Amino acid sequence: MEEAGLSSRGERTERSPSTGDYNLKINMEDFDGNQRFAKYKNMKVDDEKNQYKLHLGEYTGNAGDALPEAHPSPSGQWNSLGAGQQGVKFSTYDHPNKDDEKCIRHDMSGWWFSKCESGNLNGHYYNGSYQAVMDDGVVWYTWHGWWYSIKSVVMMIRASDVHPAGSN
Repeated sequence: MEEAGLSSRGERTERSPSTGDYNLKINMEDFDGNQRFAKYKNMKVDDEKNQYKLHLGEYTGNAGDALPEAHPSPSGQWNSLGAGQQGVKFSTYDHPNKDDEKCIRHDMSGWWFSKCESGNLNGHYYNGSYQAVMDDGVVWYTWHGWWYSIKSVVMMIRASDVHPAGSN
């Protein structure tokens, strides 16, 4: 099994899927015990030279598509993570990408930022049901908006040709 991950400093923790032959599943739970998920086909993470740019294919799930779609920011302006075909680069405090420095200072995390908001699963963890004053928490806009910090998140990557027993 091939696993991958990036630390909050953007360091590779294992091998990174760079072929696009991977699926990403994100499981989320709020503080009331409600659970949601987001799945993306053809997930690809570029190499270090390309700043771990994230590309995502087709979305399915019940959490809403907070990564590649455009969403209004809290100020009312529309923005997009842009993690579709063109992708978006991974940024950290010490390695910000174009236009990401404000997001990193504001959200205090490493993530695939583009205008900060729609989804940040590496945000500040608030221990308890907390409606944040700032949208710096663990945010999935299409489920709970910007101001709610999610209780738990698990991101799983699997080769697209691997199927669990009993599935199609």
